[in-house]
Amino acid sequence: EEFYLTAEMHVTCGKCLQCSIGQKHLCKNTKVQGIHLDGSYAEYVRVPAEDLILFAKGEIDPDIIAFMDAIGNGVHMVQATEIVGRSLLVTGCGVQGLVAVALGKMLGAYPIICSDAVDAKLAVAKKLGADVCVNMAEPDASAKLKQVVSDLTGGNGVDVVFEMSGSYRAYPDALANARLGGHVTLLGLPSGTFPVDFSQQVIFRGLTIHGVFGRRIFDSWHIMQELLSQGLGKTLQDAGVITHRLPLEKYDEGFKALQEGKAIKVLLYPNKI
Repeated sequence: EEFYLTAEMHVTCGKCLQCSIGQKHLCKNTKVQGIHLDGSYAEYVRVPAEDLILFAKGEIDPDIIAFMDAIGNGVHMVQATEIVGRSLLVTGCGVQGLVAVALGKMLGAYPIICSDAVDAKLAVAKKLGADVCVNMAEPDASAKLKQVVSDLTGGNGVDVVFEMSGSYRAYPDALANARLGGHVTLLGLPSGTFPVDFSQQVIFRGLTIHGVFGRRIFDSWHIMQELLSQGLGKTLQDAGVITHRLPLEKYDEGFKALQEGKAIKVLLYPNKI
């Protein structure tokens, strides 16, 4: 029987405190393939057998299997924060942000409000269930977002913010639009530092801030496998999350499209599949 396979590319030690208490995703000796070790662009990739995930042919579309690591980030966000029936703001509509929107819709989150600087990404968010989208590249966008959140939450702010953009420009909006006692969950990876008035922005407002890294190993994978086989994969494809399909030798076109904000997910196909 033929199988497709993917892999958890965070290689953990299995011996540290985090590994021993069910937090392998926070292993202090983590080696990330593609950063510390060879990734999938190498001619050969060595992956621990325990990190391989197999799928029967026909179980999940291989186009979806190709980026399950990113989908798993969105699943981990939902695992980390209660969003069933809660109001949700997603800042940043890349692959992970869009997965979070789709999962929020499945779990009855309302309203789901999205922000991004690219209209095409916001259009996909709408297809996945976002109620209102705000383009942050427009004039006075932060004030508009604040007004939208206020109007849809009775002036309270949202229960949960998912920060997926990895841009510090989104942080003031993320903090300001959470309700008193709300949750701000951070996945995007900004560079550098960001000044925070902790008294005014966090402590007096009773916010819970939670950082999310990778996928829960292998809990996120099991949940993801179930969701994708039950239709989440088709939902993501039908909404247009995959924007480019290119032969491997045209990888530079894919990177250029991403850098110019013209792509969401780019798939590269080897000559032989």
